[in-house]
Amino acid sequence: AAGTDVTFFLGGRNGIADTGDLSAAGAFGNLPAGEGFIAPLEGKTSGRIVFDGSIWPVGALSQPLVVDIENGYAVNIEGPAAKTFKSVIGPYGREAFAVAELGIGTNDAAKLGGNVLEDEKILGTIHVAFGDNHSFGGTIRVPSHQDGVVLDPVVTIDGAVILEGGRLLV
Repeated sequence: AAGTDVTFFLGGRNGIADTGDLSAAGAFGNLPAGEGFIAPLEGKTSGRIVFDGSIWPVGALSQPLVVDIENGYAVNIEGPAAKTFKSVIGPYGREAFAVAELGIGTNDAAKLGGNVLEDEKILGTIHVAFGDNHSFGGTIRVPSHQDGVVLDPVVTIDGAVILEGGRLLV
C-alpha cells in the first residue's frame, strides 16, 4: 500500500528456513529466529521498494526510504534516511547496491523496535537486503549486507498470493 512494486526472479535458487535450530555442528544463524529467505537471481530484480519499517543502520523509520531498482541494483534512493544509508554502503562499491536477499518474517513474537535483526522476523513482513549473498546461494561477494523491512506487503509467487494483510496464506 505504501508503493512497493518490485519483481524478483528466484528460479533455480533454494529458499532457507531460519528456524532457530542451531544444534548441528557448524550450524549458523542469528537470533531471534523466524524467517524464510532466498537469494534472488542477480541482475534481474526491478521495481520500487518502499521501506517503512526499519533499515540498517538507521533503525526504525519515521518516514519511508524509497529505493528504485533496475537490473538488480539500487539506482535511486530517496527519503530522510537516504544519505545515511548511502554513506554506509557507498564505500563498498557497486556490488553493495545489488539486491541480495528477499526474506519473509515468520516470528509472531517479533516486534518493531529498530533492531533490524528482530524487525526482519516480524510475521507478515518482508525484508530486502543489498550486498553480499554468497553464503546463502547467491554470487555477490562484498563486505556489506544491509537489510530493510516492508511492514504490510502483498507477496505473489507465480500468480498465487502467499502473504497479505500480515498473514501467511500458505
